Amino acid sequence: MTHPYDVGDHLKIDQKDLIVKKIDLLTTTFAHINGQHYIIPNAMLLKKQIINFRRSENQAELYTIGINFDTPLAKIDSLAESMRLFVQNNPLEFKPRVIVKYLELERCSLLNLSIGAVYRNNWQNSMYYWTARNKFMSHLRTQIVALKLTYTTEINNINIVNSSNLLSSIAPKK
Repeated sequence: MTHPYDVGDHLKIDQKDLIVKKIDLLTTTFAHINGQHYIIPNAMLLKKQIINFRRSENQAELYTIGINFDTPLAKIDSLAESMRLFVQNNPLEFKPRVIVKYLELERCSLLNLSIGAVYRNNWQNSMYYWTARNKFMSHLRTQIVALKLTYTTEINNINIVNSSNLLSSIAPKK
């Protein structure tokens, strides 16, 4: 049996980002970024899904944005091109690739897109990850505002015809 982590590894267990502090025969001690320490029995850890960022390759992350269905494709292409230039100009943080996926259309009013990048690191160093992530998100937000990409919720008109008959039909009988 191989061991899934070593002291100092950055893991994700049960949606928590943890750093391995100490491995004993029966338990492992982890530290959370907020300072909390977790001591978890190794027998319990055998049943959990563990993501080990140190042993992982470069990581990618996608962000979902919703825009109006009738947004010109040229604006979407401009957003993608701007983000490609951004990652190319930040080669220490990102690989020169941007992912753009059309996810779904909702009621012919909302188009959900996914846009993201491949990071140059594997998130073992969480501060490096958050710095690069914030940089990408800030640029993405700036471009969304600059291109005026918006989503306006649809308005459904409800017409009540001959409301006096409607009210009399649902009112309790005396």
